Parts: sequence; structure tokens; C-alpha cells
Amino acid sequence: MNFKDLYYYNGNKLPFAAAQIGQAFRNEISPRQGLFRVREFTLAEIEHFVDPEDKSHHKFSEVVDLELLMFPREEQMPRKDAVKLRLGDAVSNRTVNNKTLGYFIGRVYLFLTLLGINKELLRFRQHRATEMSHYAVDCWDVGIKCSYGWMECVGIADRSAFDLRAHSEKSGTPFVAYEKFAAPKEVEVAFPIIIDMCGFQFVIMNAFDCVNIS
Repeated sequence: MNFKDLYYYNGNKLPFAAAQIGQAFRNEISPRQGLFRVREFTLAEIEHFVDPEDKSHHKFSEVVDLELLMFPREEQMPRKDAVKLRLGDAVSNRTVNNKTLGYFIGRVYLFLTLLGINKELLRFRQHRATEMSHYAVDCWDVGIKCSYGWMECVGIADRSAFDLRAHSEKSGTPFVAYEKFAAPKEVEVAFPIIIDMCGFQFVIMNAFDCVNIS
């Protein structure tokens, strides 16, 4: 909901990010398994907004050589095991959808290992097509292996522009970013013209609106 203000504070440029931390409440969770599955918990979140046509990241080179235990959806269907993958290779072969998503997967890995989590007990599992949220382009859960088995502790998702489109439709306020081109671009568009001789008007029509030129 604060997209327009955050976009303004960033000089009306993409990409930009917002981080927040606070209490979260999830009624759909079934409480079990100790502290992992509760309905009220402290949640930290980063939302990173990028150009949907350019999902590169200028710091991806910092994590490109990390080797992670990853469980792509293709390995889950025949019930294979997770495999060690170099993050750069996972992005280049499109196992991970794009470099921005790959960058944050790498940063989460570095953060959790910095906290003291054994890297051999960390696994990045990709959502299968049957469980992918309707808004997601790609989604990975970070699991930590403990006495309960693999438990999700972080979610990393490319949510596309679903949230912004939904807020725009309901509020009537455009949640959009503008791109400034280095040079003007010329686009040739053909319009059908209807001439109303009685009203002495030329009516130019396209698929979206009608413009009356007297």
C-alpha cells in the first residue's frame, strides 16, 4: 500500500526495497511442532521491486559461486534427493527464475550460516507447480533439518506484480513505475477512422477509447 511513497523516496527509480519487522498472525496455521508452527509470531520481511523486464541484480556476482543444497521441483516428482548446485548454474539453466531471486537466495544462505546454522542442514526447496501460489513466478522455501525433520523457516518468492495490480484495481489508484528512455522511441499505430458527415466530426477510435476531433 505504501508503494507510491516508497517509489517517490527512491527518486522515482527502480529497483528499490523496503524491509519491515513486526508481529504476524496466521489463522490458517495448525499449531503444532513447538515453536515452528504457531499462529502468532515475529516476522521479518523484505519486498524488493524490480523492472519486470529486467530482473538482473548488480550484486549477483557476490553470490554466484555459492554451492547450496537445492531441491528443484523436477527432482521432487520422482522422489529423488536434494542436490548440491552452484547458484550461478541454477540461475543460468533457469532452475532459479532470475538473478534477483538468485541473489536473495544467496543472501539468505549467508545470513543463516552467519547465525550459526550448519550449512549441511540447510535446504532450498522449490515449490512444485501444483503448490505454487497463483501470484508467484517462482518460489523457494528454506528448510532447516531438526528433530521434526525439514522445517520451513524462510520463504523467497518472485511474486510478480500481482499485489500492485490488485491494489490498483480495488483502490482505483495506479501503482506503477515509469521508465525514462535515453532517447525517444517512435511507435507507428494504425487507427480506423469513422467520419460522421452529419455532425461535421471526425471520430478516431481504437480498442480502448474514443476521441472526438471537431
